[in-house]
Amino acid sequence: MPYTVLVVLLDRVADAERDDYLKLFTAKFEHIRDHEALAWAQSWLKTDRKDMEHLKHLEGYDDLVRDFAKHFGKQALEHLTPEERLAGLEPEQRLAGLEPEERLAGLEPEQRLAGLEPEQRLAGLEPEQILAGLSPEVRERLLAAMTSKLSGDGGSR
Repeated sequence: MPYTVLVVLLDRVADAERDDYLKLFTAKFEHIRDHEALAWAQSWLKTDRKDMEHLKHLEGYDDLVRDFAKHFGKQALEHLTPEERLAGLEPEQRLAGLEPEERLAGLEPEQRLAGLEPEQRLAGLEPEQILAGLSPEVRERLLAAMTSKLSGDGGSR
């Protein structure tokens, strides 16, 4: 191979060099003692990171931002986008604490009803409400089907 490849284990190098700035990029946040390194991390979270948009596609970027926020508290969360705050959470965790109306806000009616059986879709509706949602053609077909069914029973009811 024409190029030399080096693999650097940042956590080991940070420990060996006692470099708390380098530890910011490892899983050893709790071992950071240098207040300047912590202050730098907090100021980085506060900055407008629009100039870093090109870095978002790099592997591990989201994890790094989320870990910074987790270790540097609520103050750091204020500077994350909603997408960054929710990244990695299960759907149940994302929706926790929301009222049913809030969960459904922004969904089209078809999306709200997706996955429901016809009986579940109509549950709680008055007959007039059910019929109001039908087109005149469907109402005529329904009336004809009911008339036919009743006629087949000898007209008894």
